[in-house]
This record gives sequence, structure tokens and C-alpha cells, in this order.
Amino acid sequence: MVHTSNAELTKRQKEILKENAIEIQSNHAKTDIEVTLNHFDKNKLTLKDISTLIAIAIKTIRCIDKQLQIKYSSVKEIIDEIKNINKFEQFKSACKNGNKTILKKNKGNLTLTRRKLNHFIELHLQGISQDLKNELIDNYENYL
Repeated sequence: MVHTSNAELTKRQKEILKENAIEIQSNHAKTDIEVTLNHFDKNKLTLKDISTLIAIAIKTIRCIDKQLQIKYSSVKEIIDEIKNINKFEQFKSACKNGNKTILKKNKGNLTLTRRKLNHFIELHLQGISQDLKNELIDNYENYL
């Protein structure tokens, strides 16, 4: 590491890590938490230590994101959410592309509207079931 740090772990934080050593080792590239803590205490983290900590942070954030995702049960709820996040004008704009057919390699033919709506949903709305996504895209005219 190039930069030094004054970061410290409490005794309890270290105990928690040690108590979970087997789980950490089995889920994170055979990382030995005792060795990593030793490196941390000496301010001599290795590339493996850092990459493992980053991977753990990413997995943690993904778990939090998954818990925070809205579970939609109808297209009306999706449309209400689009309005709540002030994206309804963008939604309408994606719908205005008409049904001009475009060729999409390895995916068959798609309409430009369908492609733009897919992109809109992926960008702004997570956690939508494929069935609801298809219903919204297939019937978008009903919601304008």
C-alpha cells in the first residue's frame, strides 16, 4: 500500500472476525483472517488482503441493495414509482420511438420502443419480475 492509515479495529471487531474465520476462509479466496489482521495491525496489507476486503464490501452492498429493492406486484405500482421518481417524461420519451423494427444480434428482432423501454427499466427500476416487465413493455400505450 502506498498510503498509511490510522484506522483501527476494536477488540470486539477483531473477535467477530476471528469467530467467523471459517466462513471468511470458505467464502473469500481461502483468506486467513488471522494473517490479514496481522497485516492490518502492522499496516502492511497485501494486494490479496485489499482485494478480498473490496470483494467482501461489494457482496455486502449487494445484499443491502437486494433488501432495499421494491417488490412490485403490478404494472400500476411500477407506473406510480416512475412518476414518484420524476421519470415519467423519460418513460414517455422512450415510448415515442414507434414500432420501427431493429435487428439485435443473437436476440432476434426488437422494436426500437421495446429496446428503449428495456434500457429505461434496467436503468431506473430494479426488482421487477420478467412477467411484469413484459406486461409493461407489451402494453405501454395503456399507461401514457
